[in-house]
Amino acid sequence: MILAGRAFRFGDNVSTDVHLSVKYRPPNTTLTDLTRDAFKDIDPAFSASVRRGDLVVAGENFGLVSSRADAAVVLRELGVSCVLAKSFGHMFYRNAINMGLPVIECDTGSISAGDEVEVDPGAGVAQTGGGEIRFSPYPPSLLNIIAAGGLISFLQKEGDYPS
Repeated sequence: MILAGRAFRFGDNVSTDVHLSVKYRPPNTTLTDLTRDAFKDIDPAFSASVRRGDLVVAGENFGLVSSRADAAVVLRELGVSCVLAKSFGHMFYRNAINMGLPVIECDTGSISAGDEVEVDPGAGVAQTGGGEIRFSPYPPSLLNIIAAGGLISFLQKEGDYPS
């Protein structure tokens, strides 16, 4: 599995309350509404600019605070192929994997906004214009969950979860 696209760069401590703010969630909010407003307070152009395959790149503690799985779902629905960060909020990390969105802990200091990045989660390497970044490769079981579109889809496919 090779993931490739442009980098959208964010800093440290990006809370899920910022990238998917509750102020844009009135009653009857749809997934389309949520995707339109992703990161609106820190990058109003993000939702309109991101293309299928692009990557989110951040510093320390991306996705801290909230346990809302829809924070990961919105990124996946926008076409974000993966999130690279120096570290993640533990609930966001687990939700992202469960929703089929690859999240990779690595040194993101050499990646700038707009850089073309190619990531191979199974090999544990990301290629950028600035060189190669190594990280712990995903084990085959995790690659299978991502390829299936998330944990529930994987379990349904394997016959261990009711359809």
